[in-house]
Amino acid sequence: MNVTVETTPESDAQFTVHLDWPTIDKASEKVYQRLAKTQRIPGFRPGHAPRSIIERMVGRDALYEEAIEDLVRNAVVASAREHEMTLLATPHAHVHEIHYGEEHDVTVTVPVLGKGELADYHDIHVEQEPVEVTDEDVDKVIENAREREAIWVPVDRPAQMGDRVTVALKVVVGDKTISDLKNHEFTLVEDRTGLYTGMDHEIVGMSEDETKEFTLTLPADYPREDLAGKEAQYTVTLEQVAIKELPEVDDEFAQKVSKLDSVEAMRESIRAELLQQRLATARRNLRDKVNDAVMERLTLSVPSMLVDAEVEDIIQDLARVLGSNQIDFMRYLQLMGKSLDQYREETRPEALRRIRQRRMLELVAEKEGITVTPQEVQQVVDAYNATTPGARRLRLSQLQPNQRRAIENSLLRDKAQDWLIKHLTDAESSATVSDDPAAMLATLSGEADGTPAEHMVSQAAEPSAPAGTESSSASEAE
Repeated sequence: MNVTVETTPESDAQFTVHLDWPTIDKASEKVYQRLAKTQRIPGFRPGHAPRSIIERMVGRDALYEEAIEDLVRNAVVASAREHEMTLLATPHAHVHEIHYGEEHDVTVTVPVLGKGELADYHDIHVEQEPVEVTDEDVDKVIENAREREAIWVPVDRPAQMGDRVTVALKVVVGDKTISDLKNHEFTLVEDRTGLYTGMDHEIVGMSEDETKEFTLTLPADYPREDLAGKEAQYTVTLEQVAIKELPEVDDEFAQKVSKLDSVEAMRESIRAELLQQRLATARRNLRDKVNDAVMERLTLSVPSMLVDAEVEDIIQDLARVLGSNQIDFMRYLQLMGKSLDQYREETRPEALRRIRQRRMLELVAEKEGITVTPQEVQQVVDAYNATTPGARRLRLSQLQPNQRRAIENSLLRDKAQDWLIKHLTDAESSATVSDDPAAMLATLSGEADGTPAEHMVSQAAEPSAPAGTESSSASEAE
């Protein structure tokens, strides 16, 4: 029995398996023995029915077809391993005609991921971007905290942009009342969109207890087609005007928002946290740059079906993250204005990049002689046990082969990543660049509590809400 292999431009491999009759006949005996153990035949104990009876039950051709199927599958798996190919589907012979006593040549085509080729990369050098934190950066974080701690104080004057107003609001289109709100609070903004486009400018200049009627044209792209471009009559009664008062930045403020004793201590804590965040970002950027540079020297044909599978993995990961925050994935897509198919298509470049990056790191590990020891796998298991107190301790010997292989591959790629950072960049340390492989096993419940300064910085880093989004009920009315 011998096997020849040819690859195709479509990332398939064509395996031709040559089988002589004695090999087929011998394999058919194994199939008979396997079937005899599973078939219930009156008068015979399992495994003891004569072959002639088994052949009459399943058909002689079917018995030999299964024998050829077994031989071809095993031969293709062995040949793929020899040629360092990853099979992406189970090979099937699909033999429907047996020529008894003759040799058989069986050709099967299977999608594969080849090993790929990585050209020399030792001349690559990537510099890490400089990182600094200025006084202005710290001021922005503090100002963000002041905004969150602000209070609204009623004032006796006409409304201005930026004020928070309380109104009774009614919107009518034709003979239909579209919105009828009481004691409704929102902040006046320049660029409100949707049903209330232009309304804020009409309210500016109104005084408390004043009622105003006006007509506005709804946007042509308004989501409801029966209302888009129509004239709407607004009746607004202004009930209250309030202005924002920001707290002073003093030691009392520092104690409240950061749990630190003084403004100076708060500023230093914020500076340190910002620096840590920016260093982590710079290291991630450095990792991505060096990976991109090395991947330019990678020749690898990636089958479309493998990209499809990676896309689904990315979607599942995002759905889990959103779900942990009580956000439905499909609802998220609706808010993004995208269909599932659109999101899949947009995700394909990232999926392809991930596949190529993994193979690139595996080839770097091979070229640089990087290996993974049992002790390193044990450290991952120990990390898992340490993060799951009260659960039954997992032992290295209890890992399934695919679990252990996944951990070893992840560790191997992490070590290859560290090698690239150490030898192809000017970074002092790569300790925070690689992902923690223990995350493959450990599912941590809840989020780790950060310091007050970390919370302040993370709040400042969040994108600000669109103008006027304080008016939740207004958006609901739309």
